[in-house]
Amino acid sequence: MLRNVLLPVLGSYQGLELEYRMTNSTGVSLFIDVYYAPLRLGFECEGFSAHAETITRERFSLEKSKVRSMLRFGISYVPFSKDELDKRPEACRNSLLEILDFCGHKPLLHHLTIYERETLRYLYTLFRPFNLADVRTHLGVSRNLSIKVLKGLLTKQLIRPLNPEAQRYYHYTVVVEEAIHYIR
Repeated sequence: MLRNVLLPVLGSYQGLELEYRMTNSTGVSLFIDVYYAPLRLGFECEGFSAHAETITRERFSLEKSKVRSMLRFGISYVPFSKDELDKRPEACRNSLLEILDFCGHKPLLHHLTIYERETLRYLYTLFRPFNLADVRTHLGVSRNLSIKVLKGLLTKQLIRPLNPEAQRYYHYTVVVEEAIHYIR
C-alpha cells in the first residue's frame, strides 16, 4: 500500500504513521495500518483470508469496533483489499486521488516545480516522443535548466526514456497513467 499507492499519490511519507494505536471504548488497543494525520484518514489493507474467509465472530465484532472507534476519533476509514492493491494499484491510486480531491487536498501539485508541471502539461499534448529541444523551446530556458526539468520528471517516474537500454537518453515518452494525475 505504501509503495504502490500512498507514496506515488502523496509524494512523501510525511504525515503518515504506521500501526497507529488507538483504544476502543472498552479499553482494547486497536491499530490502523497507516494513518494520514493531515486529513485524519485511516488506511487499511485487508486480505480476504484474514478479513473475510476465515474470520471468527469475535474477530468480526472487533473489526466493527475498530471502525466505530475510528469514527469516534474523527478518523475516516479507507479500506483497500490486498487483491486490489496487488492487481490494480492504478485504480487504488485513482480512488485515493478522488478522496483527497473531495477533502480539498491536492498533494501532487506541490511536489512538482512550476517548470516540471508546465513541461508535463505540454508534453502530454504532443502525442509523440520528445527530446531536450522540445523542452527548451517550450519553456524558453537554458539547456541546463531543461536538463534539470527532465531529470526531475524522470526521478518522479512521470516520463521514461524511449530506449531504456541506451547509455544516453535522447528521446522520452510520458508515462500517461502517472502524468494524468498532475495535469487534471
